[in-house]
Amino acid sequence: MWAQPTTRAFVRLPQLTPGWAPITTSSPSRPSQPSQCSATNRLRASTGVALGITVHCRCAYRSSAKQARHAHSSPNLSPLPTPADSWALVTGAATGLGQKLAAACAEAGFGLILTDEESALHSLDPAKIAGNGTVSSDRILKVPSSLADPSEGAAYLYDKIKDLDVCMLMVCSDRYSYTGSFLSQSVEKLDRMLAQNVGATAALCRLFANDMVQAKRGRILLVGAPAGATPGIAGACAFAGSMAFVRSLADGLSKELADVGVGISCLESSTLGRDGSLTDALASTCVGFLIDGEQAALPAAPTLDAAVTASSRDEVEIEDAWSEEYMRLADAENFRLLPYAAEIDRLQHAPLSEISNALLTGLACSIYVFTRSPGVSEGTIRVLAAAASSINALFFLDFLAHWYSRGLRWQYLFNPYMLIDLLCVLPFLARPWVPSINSMELNFLKLIRVLRIYRFFRPKAFNSFLRILVGPDQAEPYEDALRGVKPYQLQIFRTFGVVFTLIFITAGLCYEAEHMVNPQFADIFSSFYFSVIALSTVGFGDIEPMTAGGRLVITVAIIVGLCLIPSEASLVANAISEEQRKLDEQEAELALAEAERTRAQLAWDAARIAELEETEREERARVLELEAFVGQREDGKPKSEAAMDEIQS
Repeated sequence: MWAQPTTRAFVRLPQLTPGWAPITTSSPSRPSQPSQCSATNRLRASTGVALGITVHCRCAYRSSAKQARHAHSSPNLSPLPTPADSWALVTGAATGLGQKLAAACAEAGFGLILTDEESALHSLDPAKIAGNGTVSSDRILKVPSSLADPSEGAAYLYDKIKDLDVCMLMVCSDRYSYTGSFLSQSVEKLDRMLAQNVGATAALCRLFANDMVQAKRGRILLVGAPAGATPGIAGACAFAGSMAFVRSLADGLSKELADVGVGISCLESSTLGRDGSLTDALASTCVGFLIDGEQAALPAAPTLDAAVTASSRDEVEIEDAWSEEYMRLADAENFRLLPYAAEIDRLQHAPLSEISNALLTGLACSIYVFTRSPGVSEGTIRVLAAAASSINALFFLDFLAHWYSRGLRWQYLFNPYMLIDLLCVLPFLARPWVPSINSMELNFLKLIRVLRIYRFFRPKAFNSFLRILVGPDQAEPYEDALRGVKPYQLQIFRTFGVVFTLIFITAGLCYEAEHMVNPQFADIFSSFYFSVIALSTVGFGDIEPMTAGGRLVITVAIIVGLCLIPSEASLVANAISEEQRKLDEQEAELALAEAERTRAQLAWDAARIAELEETEREERARVLELEAFVGQREDGKPKSEAAMDEIQS
């Protein structure tokens, strides 16, 4: 395309041939008078090819638009070398978005290689690019280069800087915009636009991406225009096609190089903020670390001292923020600030503390069930009772810590959660003075507070759940398995936890109210059976409460269950239907993409058939002309020559 025009054009045949297939556009050996249907057939061929390419672009656009909703930066990207030892190449850096990208790289400390037309670079002040960044002006190189001839221009630029460690390439592929009616556009200007927007982009990516792959790290940012996102723009069809190429190249290369640690993204100028800032535009790209001025290109193996220092600094910032929030809470609720109260409050609300509390509650419930099961020896019951007393003591200390963190304010004791915590440990506290309740336990009521733990079992929170438990480094091998958990599965788990809490608390309260006077509640499992039958509204009638306390408990439990269980069931149904809807949408998208690919294939085949038919008709016309010419020659020969020809034959 970039050399002198020839008589053979090359068109990519989708799903037909693996390479480039030549289509002859003109030939001197063909007859000068084509058949009458040639113009119509050419129109049919052109229409079919255009239809196939358009449908193919629509498929590519839908796929890229869907992928654009996800972050471009991949967790598989390799860390870049330190900015002080590496360079960033920015094309079109003299003005506009290229200059802003160069300034962002300079602020991060990268050495800069700025390339543009010589006249534009001549007036560029390196101090303006450096700004307040950490890079000095002597690490800002200006390399004039013309990319009107992509192969020679890119090769010249590569040879100039191949000895430098270029870890970032930023190509402004939208610099040359040529619009207007396609038929009225100049061929020379079209060729220049495609050379710079398409040819130069591809050539630069080919040269520098190869070095990045060998080094197994690097970032490439291609700057396009929003016209590439909408195939078929009247008055800008060629420019839009070049921008669509930029988008497609970025998406394709990002997939090809995903496994080697090299990141490629496409940035559209329409994503800039209203003030022209890069904050929102770069956030979802592979160079998003530039917007924060952070050095995301850390060495691959940081020292332990640096990691500890950074961790300590973050911890101090979190503590300061928590202390400020706690002071605002104290002013709002009007309680006094006690020594270390903010630290205690932060510790109790930490995710690990809540998880530990949930595990301790699970252990207490297990002991409760085991000690009230048939066939357990007295010695085992005494050991488990001592363990239960230790757990109750921890629960009481947790109760006092909550109260202390609110300034020992009496009004706070009437908080619903505080009342539940008090009921949990009340039998434990009253045993020395009330011997009749020596065997009573209510620590299973702590399950109500544990319901807070189910907030982690939501799609967004669940991704960080394992990181909270075992830490970020140890959680990485298991993150892929966690991502495979569906939202409806999490909702089923939450619903099971809520219903199980209701059944367990009902069974425990009924057992404590009935087992002393009602032989039907001889063990905890009979109480579990009764609770399930009652809450499911089956009501076999084989077990029934006798005491007023037991009847009150089951009445309240049934009312709560009638409100809670259908609500939880509806959440499960909605989650399952949403998952099914997503699956249906994915199948519909796949079916639509397959239909469009088939349509494009048929359109292309029709165009090829029409072209072959036209070629066949032209060849037949040529044969007929040759036969007529030979016949005329034979008719014009003398008889002696005809006889001589017959003898020779």
